[in-house]
Amino acid sequence: MVNNSTISVVMITYGHERFIKEAINSVLSQNYDGIIELIISNDCSPDNTEEIIFSIIDNHDKNSNIKINYLRPSKNLGIKGNFLWALSHVKTPYVSFCEGDDYWTDTEKLKKQIEVFEKKSYLDLCATNTGFYFQNADSWNRKVIGSKNFPIHLDFKQFIWDRGYMAPCSWMIKTKSLNEILKEFIPALDISYYIYANFLVKSSVHFINEETCVYRILEESASRSKNIFNLITREMDLYETECYLLDKNRSIGIDLYDFSELKRRHIYVLCELILQIKDNLEFDRVIHQIKSNKPDILIEVHRELKRRTKLKFKIREILKKIKRRLKSFIIKEKPIETDL
Repeated sequence: MVNNSTISVVMITYGHERFIKEAINSVLSQNYDGIIELIISNDCSPDNTEEIIFSIIDNHDKNSNIKINYLRPSKNLGIKGNFLWALSHVKTPYVSFCEGDDYWTDTEKLKKQIEVFEKKSYLDLCATNTGFYFQNADSWNRKVIGSKNFPIHLDFKQFIWDRGYMAPCSWMIKTKSLNEILKEFIPALDISYYIYANFLVKSSVHFINEETCVYRILEESASRSKNIFNLITREMDLYETECYLLDKNRSIGIDLYDFSELKRRHIYVLCELILQIKDNLEFDRVIHQIKSNKPDILIEVHRELKRRTKLKFKIREILKKIKRRLKSFIIKEKPIETDL
């Protein structure tokens, strides 16, 4: 029976000493009849993450159906490198994910997803709804997927146009299918976006509209940052991923218009980010980064920035003229004569 299959849960972590205990315990609390292998890959954390992990392992019931496999690479691999390295240790038919700063809220998450795979053997990926927890504000958004900002995406092209999102901490994937997809993965691409979009091409994704996990939103993370340089790096990774995915899947009706629309959006986003820069050194750094990666894009970004600058100048000039006209009108206006 599929219900007794062994499932691996990949948990990558770096600097998560405040959150790792909650993440691990949320996996250890799973109610599932089969074997669960929790693979924790600590990417050389500089804090007390490792000590907390060791403490949990030492106190974990060795007779439990949940086994903990702790990994620590000899050097820092980065998020993508650590994820791929941890994934290389997965030998089970199914794999789920929970990063060290996220956690699961449904003790039957894995059980529910395995039951879906049992009923629909053609599926490759099963996702669930997700809650967002904003760490600094101590506030929640519940069942985020399906909202206006995060629609449910089960169509490849719509996912690309919307720059869709489906939280990896909600996924369960057939390991064999995931390994096949990652054979063509290249480091410049956004890995979670790449994985989900590829499964949408195959129309092999299922969504359970139940909240089973929480994606913790920090002030600084891979997808969110106050650093413009980091945001531009992520934007360029996403654009590279989108172009790669469209080019790879031309057979499903991708045309030149699709590529031009993607490029237009990319230039728009880059300009919006660049206009937020106030420091000259940061500006030079960002321009050098774009030039090194996409010199053709830099030309169009420069053209768009000039257009916006001229537009703003024209608007200011028009407003000044209107102001002068109003002032002149007020001064020249004659007082109204009366018989009083």
